[in-house]
Amino acid sequence: MPLAPLTTPKKQLSTQEQLRYGRHFTLPGIGEEGQRRLANAKVLSIGAGGLGSPLLLYLSAAGVGTLGIIDHDTVEYSNLQRQIIHNNNTINTPKTHSAQQRIHELNPHTNVHTYHEKLNADNAENIIKNYDLIIDGSDNFATKYLTNDICEHLNKPLIWGSISQYTAQISLFWAHPKHLNTTQHTQGTTLRDLYPQIPAADSIPTCAQSGVLGSLCGTIGSIMATEAIKLITGVPEPLLGKLWMYDSRTHTTKTLNITPDPHRTPTPLTETLQQIQQSTPQPLNVPEITLHEINQHPEHYTLIDVREHHERNNGHYQDHAHIPHQELLTLINNTPNPLENINNTLTKHLKNKTTPVFYCASGKRSALIVHTLKKQQPHITALSLTGGFNQTPIK
Repeated sequence: MPLAPLTTPKKQLSTQEQLRYGRHFTLPGIGEEGQRRLANAKVLSIGAGGLGSPLLLYLSAAGVGTLGIIDHDTVEYSNLQRQIIHNNNTINTPKTHSAQQRIHELNPHTNVHTYHEKLNADNAENIIKNYDLIIDGSDNFATKYLTNDICEHLNKPLIWGSISQYTAQISLFWAHPKHLNTTQHTQGTTLRDLYPQIPAADSIPTCAQSGVLGSLCGTIGSIMATEAIKLITGVPEPLLGKLWMYDSRTHTTKTLNITPDPHRTPTPLTETLQQIQQSTPQPLNVPEITLHEINQHPEHYTLIDVREHHERNNGHYQDHAHIPHQELLTLINNTPNPLENINNTLTKHLKNKTTPVFYCASGKRSALIVHTLKKQQPHITALSLTGGFNQTPIK
């Protein structure tokens, strides 16, 4: 049974709007009435990054009347490989402001509401309740499950997408969708029907750690925008109850059916927050040192870069060592005599028995190295660079 159109039509389109969206008017399933529904729709994008960029651009171009954007980040140079709504001129500015500026340039008919803040328990419901449709373009489990559980509580449709390296997944979650020619809401699916438990926050590498194909973000973000347009106008068949999977290396797709749990009840927000807290690893308590402290007595320390090879293209401290963190972890966990191998590896790089100071981009991987070393050999002297290379890059 097809879903009912999500919004009511706007009363009238201007002459300029009729000219702009003329290609939709002749499209079966949309037409002039569907375009008026788009003009009356309010859509919230969770994130203005890799997925948010293309979906916001295409929804604005399609004539969606109101777009909301929530994102607490600022534009970084490394974002521009995939986050096409931003540009060189908006580096170091809030992503919400950068996206708003680009949307206004593309389509002045679109109203844009921005929230330069992180989605959390304090603001999620108050923001989400004002929109007809929510699209999740976030990059972390905490935000995804918080968004899902709030949407289930408010019975808001949620278009969900996820990307990892060359692969992606998309689905439409809606706890109780309204179908065409009926006044009743039937049972649908939510993220918890697909993945009931929140995975550990560090169970999947970040884009910075594993990489992501920039153009894949465009592919998936565009498909999410298409799903939104279909849902707003009533074009069949949306991905409700289905998981669409795509591998860009082979251009193969797979669609799986999602079975709803008939006994499901909305997860209370307090339980959601407790699950998020339990899935979030606590910061490792390891000895640290700042670059300023190192520079006071540089002869006492040897910096060891544990980032991946490609990360060093962004800069690195000169005349010091580079050992990728996975290589070090392999030495610790997968060799018969890990301590001996670690000591031999470090000895090659340490000068006159200096203290090793490990560093990565943010300090997380280097802290893990120090934690693992000290767990194996409690009396070893090793430090992690506070904040990592990104906090104190080469000037």
